[in-house]
Amino acid sequence: MGLAPLAGRQDDATTARRCNSGECYVATLKDTTHPRGERVVGIILFHEEEPDQGPPWFQQPHVDSFSQFAVDTNLQGRGIGQALLDTVERRARECGSTELALSMADPDTALKNFYLKRGYRFVEFWKWPYTNYTSAILSKTL
Repeated sequence: MGLAPLAGRQDDATTARRCNSGECYVATLKDTTHPRGERVVGIILFHEEEPDQGPPWFQQPHVDSFSQFAVDTNLQGRGIGQALLDTVERRARECGSTELALSMADPDTALKNFYLKRGYRFVEFWKWPYTNYTSAILSKTL
């Protein structure tokens, strides 16, 4: 689609900074060919502290958010993403939030449909300074 999200092009230092700014959850798969005996196949970042000003919806005291959500394309459809989303939805409720929001590339209709089926709804548009597209801000009442 020609989209350039930060998560898809960030360097190791940016990844480390982002993961350390919130709660980072990973899904792993046993892999005897990998030096650690397992490999990361999914990731989600809960309550990332952004250095850039975020969308107005994210500033609401009852709203929490997640970002940097991805699952290995070869393993999608096996429940990994659902488990990661379940985790951040549970964490948002535990933190007292009544809404959980996300930012996604508006042109990605397949991804948007995934979130809509999960109960998320459109809230507003937002333009991050480091992307080449307009983002759709979606949110779900917990």
